[in-house]
Amino acid sequence: MEAPRLSLDPFDDAFLADPYAHHETLREAGALVWLDPIGAYGAARFAEVQAALRDHATFCSGRGVGLSDFSRETHGGRARCCWKPIHRCMIAHAA
Repeated sequence: MEAPRLSLDPFDDAFLADPYAHHETLREAGALVWLDPIGAYGAARFAEVQAALRDHATFCSGRGVGLSDFSRETHGGRARCCWKPIHRCMIAHAA
């Protein structure tokens, strides 16, 4: 089964300024959605987010949080950090 696709960008300034306006769109689209602008899956339904947060073996933050793998990406010889908070929404990078 293929995940629904959305053109929603959770890192966009408009989204971050009023994230709650977009949460219903994310929840209605499906349990897991593909977010075209960032090339990643997102989940916004309580049950799926809670299950992912409890599954430490699959969803591990040992290499940083956000869409960057800090162990591989650098900027000027230092680890690159580009994480922005997403309210009540989880983003999982597609490997």
